[in-house]
Amino acid sequence: MRKKKKSEPILSSTDKRFRTVLISVLRRFSRFWEPSNSVLKKARIARGMYQCSLCSKVVGSKEMKVDHIEPVVPVTGFTTWDDLISRLFCEESGLQAICKPCHDEKTKKENEQRRRCMKEKAVLKYYKDKMDKDE
Repeated sequence: MRKKKKSEPILSSTDKRFRTVLISVLRRFSRFWEPSNSVLKKARIARGMYQCSLCSKVVGSKEMKVDHIEPVVPVTGFTTWDDLISRLFCEESGLQAICKPCHDEKTKKENEQRRRCMKEKAVLKYYKDKMDKDE
């Protein structure tokens, strides 16, 4: 007869997938945040036309993104839920309306920095563990 396993939650709060899903849901919800709408309204120059705050290019509404000036997840990686929520739901001064090409470029640079930082952390952890083992 098999032993009955304890019921475990499908996703624990420390699980990376859980964190990713929750961040995604929070980001979608943040589209309704009033400061986000205000930033987009201020970038509007004509009906359906918006000006990018980085390159000053005039684009249609589908090509505009409301971007956080400081990344929601810092380049050093996830810190705390409180920090993430305060960064995500920031005031107008922490947001900018930019065109999709500028947003893609900015996001690409941030992700590269994040990957580099995570690699450095992994290397440091490896050598720290190795040093601890040798002692």
